Amino acid sequence: MKHFDIGKNWISYSRNALTKERIEFARSDFLKLLDGIRSGSDVE
Repeated sequence: MKHFDIGKNWISYSRNALTKERIEFARSDFLKLLDGIRSGSDVE
């Protein structure tokens, strides 16, 4: 069985996938989701 190293995999992922632009986009979407939950309406 191959050992899975979450730390090494996370570093590799974060270097390639986590850009400032993607983080800001995710934050914006998350805030829209929270606003929809708070108001009780559907989120588009």
